[in-house]
Amino acid sequence: MFGAMSDLGKYLKEAGASQKAFAEMIGVDPSVVSRFVARTARPGLDLAVKIEDATGGAVTARSWVAPLPAPDAPSEKDVA
Repeated sequence: MFGAMSDLGKYLKEAGASQKAFAEMIGVDPSVVSRFVARTARPGLDLAVKIEDATGGAVTARSWVAPLPAPDAPSEKDVA
């Protein structure tokens, strides 16, 4: 329905779902969903999987994890 999407706020807007209703669906306080949408907090793995399931895969559990740098990318200490 929504295709690949990693932004929970965008998903909720396009789905016409409130943060409160979504919070009830995944079993957390609405303030928790608000922090996820504002990107001031990230869910643990169990909750990330619940979000993926509740969004039909539109917001994946993997989307909450920062990607690792490429093996050949310079590290911070290599950049002057």
